[in-house]
Amino acid sequence: MLVKSRVQQILMEEGRGVVGVRLANGDLIRSKCGVVSDAGIYSTIQNLLPVENHGPLKSLIDAVGKSSGGISHATSFASWG
Repeated sequence: MLVKSRVQQILMEEGRGVVGVRLANGDLIRSKCGVVSDAGIYSTIQNLLPVENHGPLKSLIDAVGKSSGGISHATSFASWG
């Protein structure tokens, strides 16, 4: 578990789903069981997930975009594939 580490991108591989993260300093951290993001659901989807993976999350992205308030209580766990 890493804390207080700035993540640049959540890494995904075809057929495997989420496989780790790339940190802001360039380090790659591999994961066997997914990634937990505390960046908030909007930031996680819009800023950390690769754009090519936004398609399967379109309904979630639309719902988050329409929310009128903050959803700081939402934590994202990404492990699909």
